[in-house]
Amino acid sequence: MPDEVYLIAEFAKMLNKADINRLKELCSNQLQFFNPLFGYLKSEQVHTFWELQKANGVQINELVRPNDLGDGYYKLLGKLIFLSVHNAANSIPVQLHIRIENKKITEYSEAFSLHKMAQIQNPFWGWLLGWNKYYQNRMKIKARRELFQMLEE
Repeated sequence: MPDEVYLIAEFAKMLNKADINRLKELCSNQLQFFNPLFGYLKSEQVHTFWELQKANGVQINELVRPNDLGDGYYKLLGKLIFLSVHNAANSIPVQLHIRIENKKITEYSEAFSLHKMAQIQNPFWGWLLGWNKYYQNRMKIKARRELFQMLEE
């Protein structure tokens, strides 16, 4: 277990540094990823996603090991920090779910509120319409379009 905790700490540190090469070393080649904004991504798409997220950081406050999920599953509670946004509310609560097998991260997902993210990206319209599925879908489409444009380059 201490090796797994070290792996998770190293993973969080490299996410904040945006060290893509080191993140690739820590993760399996068949990494499964989910994010409420980008949806499910394949391994090669995740690497581009990390490139796109260089302006964000993760602050981990608590590491929880749920007993009901079995060995290798961890839940991290913390904040997703938007470093490119310079206002008082530039972070949202986030849960990171990680699964470790054979000393590699095989599953990684993020859980956060799209409404709160909308409020950070566009304070007035996000507050007013961020709860709306149409508005959230427009955010998702825009984010995935940016990701796939980076993949084509």
